[in-house]
Amino acid sequence: MTRTSRTTRSLDLPTLRRLLQQLAPVVAARRRPGTPDAPSPLLKSEWSPEPRGALTSASIAELKERLDRAAELRRLRHAATSPELNCWDVLGLDHDEIQHSRVLAWLLDRHGSHSQGSLFLRELLVSIQGAVPLSSECATEKYRVSTEVRNARSRIDIEIIGHTFLLHVEVKIDASEGEDQTIREREDLKEMARRSAISSERAWGLYLTRLGRTCADTERFRSIRWSDVARAVGNALQKIREMHPGNVYLQWVLDGYTAKIRTF
Repeated sequence: MTRTSRTTRSLDLPTLRRLLQQLAPVVAARRRPGTPDAPSPLLKSEWSPEPRGALTSASIAELKERLDRAAELRRLRHAATSPELNCWDVLGLDHDEIQHSRVLAWLLDRHGSHSQGSLFLRELLVSIQGAVPLSSECATEKYRVSTEVRNARSRIDIEIIGHTFLLHVEVKIDASEGEDQTIREREDLKEMARRSAISSERAWGLYLTRLGRTCADTERFRSIRWSDVARAVGNALQKIREMHPGNVYLQWVLDGYTAKIRTF
């Protein structure tokens, strides 16, 4: 036996209002037998011009008026707090991988204008501690963050390099891995570690995707999810709220970014 599933969707006020406007002429026609939309004469015995609980033009008008009042009250409430405002939506961040790389690099930069030092790197390392053997102690080093770093074989989205560790991040949202992309990036990672006198055991790559997809290289690259990043930013945000409750602007910015990447 095939079971038909039924999906129930909630209607917003504009959609419901349009549906009611479309229903109005149908209701009026049903009340005038003989019109094209009226019931067939064969069904007249089963048809009541005003069945109990039926929609009438008057009831539709009343419901529309109530919906209009509810919409106006909602608008007034939102005017006081703008609860749906997200600066990242306004800036069109969406699924642009290059722009997201820049935002992540800004967060991870200990000299970033957020003025939170290495807080975000520390929380990211805690969030992915099962993926790479780098402890949050790395965040105590003097490190630098760069984006779109060109190497001999590849270009990496984000590079984080300290005195004793090296971390490369390949950022993916909708795009797939290029041909042998992480294999080429692995060789560049090793070369950068050698030139910087960093142990190969402290040089790692992160392959960041929505669902933690595996990549071509499994020697030095480890897969992480956007949900790992969202957790790290969320934990950092909670600490900022506790330590700097008056820094509402940064909290608002981080709230919006966390909400954005949680949709990935």
